[in-house]
Amino acid sequence: MTASSPEEEEVEEEARTVQVQAGTLYVVATPIGNLNDMTVRAVNVLKQVDVIASEDTRHLLSRRTGRMLKHFDIKTPQISHHEHNRQGSVSEIVNMARAGRSIAIVSDAGTPAISDPGTEVVRACLQEGIRVEPIPGACAAVAAVSISGMAKEGFCFGGFIPAKGSMRQQFVERVVSSPSPMVLYEAPHRLLATLEDLCAHCPDRDVIVARELTKIHEEVFAGKLREALSHFQKRSPRGEFTLVIEGNASPASSREDDSLAARVLRSFISHGIPVSSAVKAVAELFDVKKNRLKQFALDFKQEQEEEEEEDEEDRDQQRSALGK
Repeated sequence: MTASSPEEEEVEEEARTVQVQAGTLYVVATPIGNLNDMTVRAVNVLKQVDVIASEDTRHLLSRRTGRMLKHFDIKTPQISHHEHNRQGSVSEIVNMARAGRSIAIVSDAGTPAISDPGTEVVRACLQEGIRVEPIPGACAAVAAVSISGMAKEGFCFGGFIPAKGSMRQQFVERVVSSPSPMVLYEAPHRLLATLEDLCAHCPDRDVIVARELTKIHEEVFAGKLREALSHFQKRSPRGEFTLVIEGNASPASSREDDSLAARVLRSFISHGIPVSSAVKAVAELFDVKKNRLKQFALDFKQEQEEEEEEDEEDRDQQRSALGK
């Protein structure tokens, strides 16, 4: 019998069944749809740890995690960790790890701690000096990027878009100004609104819209943002969506144009030109969308109102002082 070479021994060592370590948090990726994407290592870890922290332990067979555990005959006890109980569950997981127990954290689908409550568990464990070990596998963001043809020089991950308000507006502006492709997650009932907001800034930007990745009804749309909006307006969006938006080829010049356009718009409004007329004139002078100019105008009006309120308060204080 010939002795194994060092290279062969290294391969054998890497292929051995994993033995979980006490007092360790395992961040375990699970399939995003197709159970055949589950790794052997992930199954072994989930079977050996003392407890699994999952997003929802209720009605197990109706939940993705429950179906996955049943399919692979994993009978490890579970605790719940989700958005609504995170304060107590983070402490519970940290205390369990301190006591020497091994814990695996999973999400409903894909890699935990990426745009889900697992982030706080990982951060808390790292702060307490608890070992955290990744068990890599499926990830919707990486899967979508891999079929986009856009990420030769990297990409940015934006996660879920804020639902409304100024935070959403600022987020959209950050997406469209990014020089790198941006990956986003979106819910079906907000997809059209998101595509509309993006189209208002860059309708001719390339985009990949991936729906239900790895599942039976997987769909991948590739085209311009305006084409994607038209495509999904003709059907009711269903399932989970991952978007990859092409990076801005000239973000620096775009920001300069925006800054100059905003200054000219402010000057027009300050000299009494109606907002609608000022927006139209500046839009013709600069390559800036009217919706963006309208937002600049609203911001300027708000600043003016705040300044007027402050001036009025100062005058009231002066009158009060004179009265005394």
